[in-house]
Amino acid sequence: DYQLVAEHDDACRGGVASVPRLAPGARMLGPIVLPAGAIVTGRATIGGAAATQLRVVLATPADRATTADALRLETVTDPDGNYRMPRRVPPGNYELRAARAGGAAPEAHTVHLLLQLQRTAAPVAVTSGQREARADIDLPSER
Repeated sequence: DYQLVAEHDDACRGGVASVPRLAPGARMLGPIVLPAGAIVTGRATIGGAAATQLRVVLATPADRATTADALRLETVTDPDGNYRMPRRVPPGNYELRAARAGGAAPEAHTVHLLLQLQRTAAPVAVTSGQREARADIDLPSER
């Protein structure tokens, strides 16, 4: 079986999860409807202060995700702490998390990064018809 994925800048990613492999030749699959979805933007801070190069992750909560609809997007903040997810997300409930990105030896910071991502979960809800969702997140300072 094959999976068909369709993308468009003004819509969410979508497609056909399973296209059975049949005899050679053309096959009509019917229309693929891509939901409009929303772009998730916001500001990430550390202890309330703008922070550049923070890793921001938007994901379907682990307790509600199935393989078919799980979503995970990641981006990095600009010098003012602003971020924009790389593509639109369909209506639903998500978790936004943040952690410090970069460092001299990334492998040495893996546990620290995971702990930061774990303790910063903030809910994000995208409703049907919503074209943009703003969600700010604050990473507690380590003092």
